[in-house]
Amino acid sequence: MEININLKEKEFTLSVITGAVVNFSLNMLLIPRYAAKGASVSTVIAEFSATLTQIIIIK
Repeated sequence: MEININLKEKEFTLSVITGAVVNFSLNMLLIPRYAAKGASVSTVIAEFSATLTQIIIIK
């Protein structure tokens, strides 16, 4: 059984990976110093970066 991944799915995967990498990296930097506030800021920035990646890819 072969699974075909079209271009849109690859683009979506790229944006999700971007968000995950940004979130993980910022969590490592912000959580030790700012605890829950650092985690929340990290998540907001990661979601923004994933959305921005999708917008850039669409255009």
